[in-house]
Amino acid sequence: MYKVMIVDDEVLVRIGLKNTISWESIGFEVVGEAANGEVALELYEELLPDVIITDIKMPKKDGLWLTEKIHERNKHAVILVLTCYDEFQYARKALKNGAYDYLLKSEIVDDELIELMLKIKKEIDENHVESQGTGKKPVSQRASKRTLMNDLIRVNFNLDEGLRQRLQEQNMKEKATRYGWIYFKMGIQLDPKVHSIGEATINLAFDLFKQKQLSYLYNGYDTEHLFLIEGEKLTLNQLHRLSVSIQSAVSQYFGVNTHMIYSDAEEGIEGAGRAYEQLMDAKRMTYYLSHEVSYLENASHVKWEKVSVRTMKKKYGPMMIDILGRAASDEIATQLSDIYVRFREEHYKPKYLKLLMVQLIEEAYNVYPFAFESITPKYSLSDHQNLLLATTHVAGLSDEVERFYQIILTALTESRGSQSSMLVSRAVHYIQNHFHENISLEDVAKVVNLSKQYLCHIFKKETGKNLSAYINELRINKAKQLLLNQSYSNKDIYEKVGFSNQQYFSRVFKKMTQMTTSEYREKMIINHQSGNCDDNHLKIIQ
Repeated sequence: MYKVMIVDDEVLVRIGLKNTISWESIGFEVVGEAANGEVALELYEELLPDVIITDIKMPKKDGLWLTEKIHERNKHAVILVLTCYDEFQYARKALKNGAYDYLLKSEIVDDELIELMLKIKKEIDENHVESQGTGKKPVSQRASKRTLMNDLIRVNFNLDEGLRQRLQEQNMKEKATRYGWIYFKMGIQLDPKVHSIGEATINLAFDLFKQKQLSYLYNGYDTEHLFLIEGEKLTLNQLHRLSVSIQSAVSQYFGVNTHMIYSDAEEGIEGAGRAYEQLMDAKRMTYYLSHEVSYLENASHVKWEKVSVRTMKKKYGPMMIDILGRAASDEIATQLSDIYVRFREEHYKPKYLKLLMVQLIEEAYNVYPFAFESITPKYSLSDHQNLLLATTHVAGLSDEVERFYQIILTALTESRGSQSSMLVSRAVHYIQNHFHENISLEDVAKVVNLSKQYLCHIFKKETGKNLSAYINELRINKAKQLLLNQSYSNKDIYEKVGFSNQQYFSRVFKKMTQMTTSEYREKMIINHQSGNCDDNHLKIIQ
């Protein structure tokens, strides 16, 4: 069964490709999908699919970039590019970069896709047979180590005779030995010397392994590198010391920070598979790590905790809406940073942080839709959410989330001043004419086309009163008037002044008058009969 990865920024396209044919029946399995080239490359390193089906135009890194990067790592990877009628120039470039073929998005037919995949399967089968024969072309030692590591990962370390022979050619044993992994990533993505520094670093690591008489396999490029190390007496402490030596050398010679994670030392090639899963799970921690600091940890020490995204949303959603409602721009970054730190320190997986941010910006979008109406080209919430899900580091996530909130803050700032007074006046007019109905803050906000939070903010700023308190004050004043008529019961009165609940009406009345409705009625009737009635209490609300 050969592995397939689908890359497209449109969710429906990915779903369509996954379900349009029975992949398993023709010898393939869809093992992963991604929304852009950057995420796809990271996923490729983890899954090592045999066939990659990728769109050309995508946010961040596109299909052309992905095709080039994959073929730098594996010349045998089969890449199919998806294109539209007006993108043939990109398709030609993709073919030059090493793509196998292209497909028109609008003309993908089941039978033709099956025929093409069967053709690809036949060629992959033939290449595997050829690579096991004696007539294969000589390849460099590094290329042999790279392809062997990729093939071991691809088959989940289940060896056939061909893999056993290739393992022996690298002076590595299947059993009666120990395996371990070292992964490291350098924080120099934008450095023009990144390639030369990366090459020098892996050569340094190779020399170190040879000095310790350790066999190894390798894969990586520029900033990220992965080593599988084998030795009869390999220990956890030795893997730690090797990692420290590499990290120290990179820091001393190049002044570069590194994030390093090493696995436990496990028995045999099967143990290598267990250690790989452990390492890949721990590797997610690098999502949170700053490029400004170095990090070194054993994979078994990275324990992920469970978290409820729904619970987190209930906590942080109102906080972010409140900050926006107060237009407190300086608090946005602080609050977001607190969230990121909490997720890192409490060991919540990055995917949950991404999902939380996706939900938080959707909530804010629904509260402040007017902020996005004038954006050109038309703002797409789903596109922005896909960008968040595709981020490979928390810094990229933070940039995208803050950009989103800044759109809202800018719109709120522009709507202040004289416009605020006009909007508040419209709100007051509506309240004065409808307070006796069961209206809510949401109803008032809808009339003036503002969010509830922002309306409350400008109302308090313009009038000095809370909006809800203002509504209740009008209602209680009217209730005082009605209480003078003894034919009205409390039930009649609370319904006539817009309260939906008698208990709540009684509580608000007592809070504002320091009396129950019965006490107030009795007092006012006595005062009225004695001629001491306070005109303020008899005021009829127009």
